[in-house]
Amino acid sequence: MPGLRILSVPAQEWYTYRRSLEELRPVVARLIDSIVDGLTRPLTPEEEKPKQLKPEIPPPIRVSAESYEAALEKFNQVFLDNHLGDGLPLIPPTAERVKWMLSGTSRRPEEFLGKCPMKMGNVTIEKLAINAVMAGARPEYFPAIITAMECFVSESGPGQRGEYFFHTLGSSGAFNLVILMNGPLTKEINMNSGMGLFGHGWRANNTIGRAVRLSTITIGHTWPRENDMALTGRVSAHTWFTFAENEDDSPWEPYHVSQGFKKEDSVMTVTKVNNIFSTFGGGAVAFWTAQSILDQMAARMTKTNGYIVVFDPMVADELKKLGFSRKDVQEWFGQKAGVKPEHV
Repeated sequence: MPGLRILSVPAQEWYTYRRSLEELRPVVARLIDSIVDGLTRPLTPEEEKPKQLKPEIPPPIRVSAESYEAALEKFNQVFLDNHLGDGLPLIPPTAERVKWMLSGTSRRPEEFLGKCPMKMGNVTIEKLAINAVMAGARPEYFPAIITAMECFVSESGPGQRGEYFFHTLGSSGAFNLVILMNGPLTKEINMNSGMGLFGHGWRANNTIGRAVRLSTITIGHTWPRENDMALTGRVSAHTWFTFAENEDDSPWEPYHVSQGFKKEDSVMTVTKVNNIFSTFGGGAVAFWTAQSILDQMAARMTKTNGYIVVFDPMVADELKKLGFSRKDVQEWFGQKAGVKPEHV
């Protein structure tokens, strides 16, 4: 915003001294006069009528070298040096590859989807296709990538639930995104909903999440230590937690049906999580019961948080045999852990 008065607080001082009011007080005392001055000093003519910044459209990036292998290496280094990569190798988004990705949708390349934090860059179908190419996705994944990004940017702007995902990307709390897919599309694009669903080795899961992640970097200009202030980084920073629900092996109705959708609908859910914890049933040689799993999970819950609970189908099946419905499990956690059932 042109003309806005900005006072910077050194991050090292804030993060170090916020542990106690006594240590933080001198930092505030040193800045308070400047804060008051910035709020009360009469506006200058330039501040009253600031010049509007014209958007800069950078030229296409062209990389040349003595061989394809050298050009590929140079391309990846150029993107990383300019904060346009995620640290893993990228697929060059050539015009041909972007056109190939766009074949996965009938939507216009110039269609505007919303603004992406942290610096609120404009998201278009074409920009998203570029990131999908770099992530290694296929055109049949592109509708899911578009939908995930639409969910993301719809909650990111001013007044949208407190800029929900803006805080997700910028907080020191190291939040992660959850991208959950339900419905027939999950099978059509071969998403993993079974063993290892949070891990590597599944192209659809990994590249859908990575395309969204790369978009927050290249379009949202999010970068560690600059405006992504996660102190320890993020557990699943490259692909987020992107997975499908195992509807075939679940004894209960699918999640999207519980939210009012039809079973034959393909539905995307995007939200954030602060951390992930697993409840270990004892491995292949130990006894476990569904009740013991519930007890362990409840012991780690607090009433001030919400939770996304993912059961192995074997556990869910045992709970069903004990008479638990999906709603019963939510109510049980409410009684035992104090968390609101609708927050589970």
